[in-house]
Amino acid sequence: MLQAFMGHRVWRNDDLGFVPELGRLGSSVYLEGYFQHPAHFAGIEEVLRSECVLVRPMEGEALCFGRRLAEETSVCIQVRRTDFVHDEAKARVHNVCGPDYHRKAWDRLREEVPGAKGYVFTDDNVWARNHFDGWGDVEVVPPEMDGPGFMHRFELMRACRHFIIMNSTWGWWAAWLGAKAGSRVVMPEQWVRDRTTRELGFVCRGWETA
Repeated sequence: MLQAFMGHRVWRNDDLGFVPELGRLGSSVYLEGYFQHPAHFAGIEEVLRSECVLVRPMEGEALCFGRRLAEETSVCIQVRRTDFVHDEAKARVHNVCGPDYHRKAWDRLREEVPGAKGYVFTDDNVWARNHFDGWGDVEVVPPEMDGPGFMHRFELMRACRHFIIMNSTWGWWAAWLGAKAGSRVVMPEQWVRDRTTRELGFVCRGWETA
């Protein structure tokens, strides 16, 4: 829906998958929605990656941690639970990944990527510490690394070399913006309860499902 807000044209759309109307809106439009189908920005990928950066760069411990992730064979393991589990409206739409998803994806990458080290980024640290306890070469990133508006968490996810994401826009964009040559990206086969990840077109070239 195209609306006006404070003199600007605003396009709001909550549809998943490809939105064909997007290409007919013209210029100078504020977009609000998911828009994570890769066809929406085909040809300008590197422009987006260069422009989608923090206004205020990370400093101190977060900056050092980000550099460490970029240098290691790091694997971002995203765990999103809070709203998916406790918000009834979202729970009816989203298919919360079971514990077996992360185990299957991690075992695959650990076997196929020498030296892989997993870093769990989550909104439920207590659950994650209990669940990932005893997993080899996996650590849960503490909430102190979240930063203002959780944007340090997002930037640190993006700094990783490989990705195991959930059916989450947050994870999808971190993987898409952070994917580098040779990156492995694993995502769940089911994105929402009534549509698969491939049906929605969210599986980019070279990405895989588990």
